[in-house]
Amino acid sequence: MMAGKKLEIAIPIFHDLTALDAIGPYEVLQLLPNAQIKFVSHKPGLLRACRGSLSLQATASFEEVPNPQVVLVPGGPGSKALMQDQVLLDWLRKVHDTTLFTTSVCTGSHLLAAAGILRGLEATTHWNTYDVLSQYGAKPVAKRVVRARSSRQQEYLQGSTWRLSWQL
Repeated sequence: MMAGKKLEIAIPIFHDLTALDAIGPYEVLQLLPNAQIKFVSHKPGLLRACRGSLSLQATASFEEVPNPQVVLVPGGPGSKALMQDQVLLDWLRKVHDTTLFTTSVCTGSHLLAAAGILRGLEATTHWNTYDVLSQYGAKPVAKRVVRARSSRQQEYLQGSTWRLSWQL
């Protein structure tokens, strides 16, 4: 990453998401130098979390964030309603072609699978929903899955001053 350039991170949000799936990663990622995090959805506005008393605000539409370097898809009961949402799935496919990292939390992986991004790959999700990943051609596993899919990702991680640990 060039000095001074913003690392644009997009977190798609939706009604009935699990707030921690979006807010937990946000709290860590917003500490990265030059990180610019955008909560994205079909249109800017408030979206209710799954317990109903908390809302998150989408600050941009999918159209307004065409080239994020990182995409992090949260999960939650509302992800099921989006499995056929062509606007979201098309956006995920499009941005995945150029992201440095495309990732998810819990059942957010269902949306990546529905977009065809996980076809033939090992992926994980909530243990009770492995079958959803299988239906879309992913290979469900219990472990966390982290892999560099490109030399660009490997270069970024090697040149970075921070490290991620996925151990419990």
